[in-house]
Amino acid sequence: MDAPVIGRDSPNENEQRALGGFFVEGPYSGEEIDLVQVEMPVGSQRVADAFDNNIDTDRPISSILTEQPYSGQPEGFPDESELARHFGSRMTSHTAKVDAVIITTDVVWVTEVKTRNQRVEGMHDAYEGFGQVLMNRDRFEEDYPTIQREREVKSLLLAEGSKVDIEFLSNSFEQRAVSFFDPTRGGFLVKA
Repeated sequence: MDAPVIGRDSPNENEQRALGGFFVEGPYSGEEIDLVQVEMPVGSQRVADAFDNNIDTDRPISSILTEQPYSGQPEGFPDESELARHFGSRMTSHTAKVDAVIITTDVVWVTEVKTRNQRVEGMHDAYEGFGQVLMNRDRFEEDYPTIQREREVKSLLLAEGSKVDIEFLSNSFEQRAVSFFDPTRGGFLVKA
């Protein structure tokens, strides 16, 4: 995969393996993936409203993908240090983090990653990941409304080595447009 992976913190070895499984087993070739940003803060607009601050985090895809001078890496979404520099550290202490935002040519995946060390073994584990990805998607859409108009935003629970019976999950996941992907079980178990 030639797509840039950026983020203040690198994904750990387990997360790298799980994300790699998505890139190998998933529906995208390397050329269709524009950017992967890990540990991305979301919820800045919600926090600003709570503190009665006026901030604007919204950016179009073209701005996110614009190459930085010298590094050649895409600009990306604001990270924790950029938010703190512009809006203060209390802003970042109340935001959530998305494990990975994957920008493809047609979809932006707001992704929660569960690895073999955090295995989705039962309903409780699946619903925990389901709730995380739904909340993170809501916050992402509040922070970046322009991106919703440019590309479809979807939720993805990437669960490596899951052991949950997908029949019990599929209806809830489909109704709320959350996809469930396990590279060790053949890819999309639910594709919303």
